Amino acid sequence: MLKKFIFLFLTFCLLYVSMMAAAKAFWVTTAPGRLERNVIDKDVHTLVIGPSNGEHAWNDSIIPHSCNLCNSGVSLGVGYNSLKWVMEYNDDIHIDTVIVCAGFASFIYLEDKKLPIPGASEEIFSILDYKNFLKFYSTKLSFWKSSFTSLPLWWFSSRKLGGGYHYIDREKVNHPRSYDIINAIIKSFGGKYGVTEKKLYEKCSYQISYLRKIKEYCDSHHMTLIILSTPVYKYHELLDDTGYRQMMRNVLGDSALIADYSRFHLPDLTYYGDLEHTNYKGARYFSHHIAKEGLKLQYAIDYIK
Repeated sequence: MLKKFIFLFLTFCLLYVSMMAAAKAFWVTTAPGRLERNVIDKDVHTLVIGPSNGEHAWNDSIIPHSCNLCNSGVSLGVGYNSLKWVMEYNDDIHIDTVIVCAGFASFIYLEDKKLPIPGASEEIFSILDYKNFLKFYSTKLSFWKSSFTSLPLWWFSSRKLGGGYHYIDREKVNHPRSYDIINAIIKSFGGKYGVTEKKLYEKCSYQISYLRKIKEYCDSHHMTLIILSTPVYKYHELLDDTGYRQMMRNVLGDSALIADYSRFHLPDLTYYGDLEHTNYKGARYFSHHIAKEGLKLQYAIDYIK
């Protein structure tokens, strides 16, 4: 009986690994076409880049003439390279606005030591070369992680035990497990009032350097740069963001445009995926609001007041 079980288990593992390898090969060969359809073949004027906060909040099928290139866990270095690729790949692309999802929550979550890829390696791969571009993204561990999250056991534990992820419409966001990440950040920065501008320069130097590069690139190409903070839950009760506001003003200049929706009111907790992200309901609600009302902007000089 034990031998039969071991044989079946090993057979399952072999089939699963083979299936994932085939899926990865298919993904690599179809990625160029998908990128072209998403960016080049659309009437896109606004490009949205950044990590998962933007990925799970900005629905570009609702907000017209926009394309969301945000990805979970990616740094602003990836966003910078994605911007360059879009702008330099095809002369028919006419982007006039670049929205960077670099709100307080996403910024401190991706401090230097937590970046999934070492800083130097991102510039090794030229975003303008398809092979290097695909190699860079296809080797990310997130591909394999997302593959294994489809397993029934993982799905059950996530949905039923409160872990979940952004597309799961949980009834309660303030599950104790939801606070693990933010508590670790609070400890790392030295308490609620520890996120000073000096501390941000110390801990998030990589993100800040690429924020500057994105600004310089937008300025040189006469594009409007907007820093977007997407809706978060209770972050401002847990952490003081004054240092972040000052840093944004000093890095980008007094006239930089800020769209702070971190305190945006969603109807209830079922619109959040966790403390930092909206889920699909929240994204639709937020995106419909933006599509109807437009982005409410303020200058960085006023942002710290």
